[in-house]
Amino acid sequence: MIGPLTILLVSVLGVVAVATMLSVPARDRDVAWLAGAAVPVDSEAGRVYRRYLERHRGYRLAGAWFGVALAIVVGLAWDSQIHAGIGAGSPFGDLLFCGVAGIVIGSLLAETYRLSLPRDAPASASLDSRPALGGQAQVTGARIMTGIALALGALGVAIPASTPLAVAVAGAVVVLVAELTRRAIDDRRRPALSEAAREVDARIRRYAARAVAHLELSAGALTLGWTVSKTFGDTGSVIGTLLVLAFLVVAVVALHRARPRPPRSFTIADVTAPQGQAA
Repeated sequence: MIGPLTILLVSVLGVVAVATMLSVPARDRDVAWLAGAAVPVDSEAGRVYRRYLERHRGYRLAGAWFGVALAIVVGLAWDSQIHAGIGAGSPFGDLLFCGVAGIVIGSLLAETYRLSLPRDAPASASLDSRPALGGQAQVTGARIMTGIALALGALGVAIPASTPLAVAVAGAVVVLVAELTRRAIDDRRRPALSEAAREVDARIRRYAARAVAHLELSAGALTLGWTVSKTFGDTGSVIGTLLVLAFLVVAVVALHRARPRPPRSFTIADVTAPQGQAA
């Protein structure tokens, strides 16, 4: 049963999520990291980068908070506990699993919002080929892990008191959302842009594709880890336990690399190339 304390806690998390969306500042250092160059604060490019980072961070964090709220409700109502990791209770009551799912969905909402084209914006037809999206290795890894999870889930249907297939399907849905996000980034319409605006658009597009690829890898690793755990349960070998831990490490590392902020060691002085020439 869901008690008053749980409802109050989830309500507080909901307020925090909304407040997060409204206030996630991006500093000059963050803008320089995304742009690959020091960008004047009052320039149009600087404002575009800043708006993108603030919206992207806000949607991601709000999605994470809603995922955490869901994990709390499910965990307390069905498992009488909440946890973070792989193997204990249900993944739908796991803070990490639901948090990653929320971040992926929040990223999709942020990207599709940015990718929408105003009706009065002219569309340009270009014969130039679009550069390939980055992060293909992460996407391939996520697809392989999700496929293995679905296969294990199908084999585990007959296991009593186990839900490996439900776990695998839920994780596959999160991976699919990440795939749709990357498709939206790749296939979006492009308005007629100046050279400087095309550079800004290309940089944001490259960052978004890589970030979503890492989120997809994180979701795939969590999905396979949970499926392995639920398929073999307490009968799992030492090797199985180590595999589950390895998937957890991969998920956490990939989630960290998808963050919309520069490394702690980054400074504006690290990028000296002019806008449009930075690597």
